[in-house]
Amino acid sequence: RGFDIREHGSGNAGASNVIITVGKKAGAFVAIFDIFKAWFAVKVTGILFPGIFLLGSVTAVAVILGHIFPFYMGFKGGKGFASLGGSILALDYRIFLVLLIATIFIVFISNYVCFGPTSVSLIFPVVYGYVYREQGGWYAALIMLIAAVAICYRHRENFRRIREGNELKFSF
Repeated sequence: RGFDIREHGSGNAGASNVIITVGKKAGAFVAIFDIFKAWFAVKVTGILFPGIFLLGSVTAVAVILGHIFPFYMGFKGGKGFASLGGSILALDYRIFLVLLIATIFIVFISNYVCFGPTSVSLIFPVVYGYVYREQGGWYAALIMLIAAVAICYRHRENFRRIREGNELKFSF
């Protein structure tokens, strides 16, 4: 659209700010692109290195951190939720579906969108670690906690606004 999205709305380069600033269609495109970008990277890693279980988690964290802190945008990117979603989808679509339902439930109950991504970023490593405990899932969980911390860090302004009573509530 001819402008830097980080100079408008929330100042975030992610899909939610695109929805607010440009519109739902553009925001949906950005979200789908970010999900696919992460899914693709994690899937390609799994295809190229099928015998190295932990590499999927390492790739997922790299994609998420690259989305949140892109060097080519002055380390000011999105909040990482779409990249987390794409990574989870690539690692295990069943866990993705369960956590998608959990995200909707969390947002519905709390009325705050930010609780969805932050909760899921913390829940996913535990679920993934447990489900894949025989393959080294707990090590993968520790790796994924790096992304969880980064996602929670990027949502710190949302939490501040909630404390102050200024965060917009989500409504179905």
